[in-house]
Amino acid sequence: MSVVWTPLESNPDVMKTYSESLGLNMSLLQFHDVLSTDDWALEMIPRKVHSVIMVFPIKDVTEKRKSEQNQIILDKGQILHKDIYYMKQTVPNACGTIAILHAIGNLDKDLFDKVVKPDSYLDKFFKDTKTNIMSPTAIATYLENDETIDALHSEASHQGQSEVPDVEEDVTNHFVAFRYIYIYIVMYIYIVMYLFVYSYIYI
Repeated sequence: MSVVWTPLESNPDVMKTYSESLGLNMSLLQFHDVLSTDDWALEMIPRKVHSVIMVFPIKDVTEKRKSEQNQIILDKGQILHKDIYYMKQTVPNACGTIAILHAIGNLDKDLFDKVVKPDSYLDKFFKDTKTNIMSPTAIATYLENDETIDALHSEASHQGQSEVPDVEEDVTNHFVAFRYIYIYIVMYIYIVMYLFVYSYIYI
């Protein structure tokens, strides 16, 4: 099993095919590129939006901010809403997969039950990690030791239009996911972090 994964391309078609292989019913959901945060581009996005998956460049300013946030959590602790599904990342370049899992895992329950196919990888994964209420660290360990998701991620990482980077290449982009209610926070991050691509899941 790979210790370091090959990064995914930020491409709606790649994410669609990959999500289908995981067991997501893509007849009810779609990934869609957002070309800009200007009104004309946002108006092109079909509604209802359920999640935002964003890829942004890792820069000194983002690393500084992350360090500051980590220190605040260490000093003051952190309380997560009981309904938030969240995992840590321990596998390098697994952020694309984790963003997709975060987007799916935080869907409203009625929609989640409709789009996650019974007996699929996603069905088993979320039963093991969400229904059983694993900690974010425990879910990260589960993912790190899961040969099935390793293989499916590897296959997806070789799809798309970009040249596949070497597994040891230093990757300077990072995927994150947001619930749709945080869309304006995402727009703010766009300005601060010089975002160049991000995608919506919509129904």
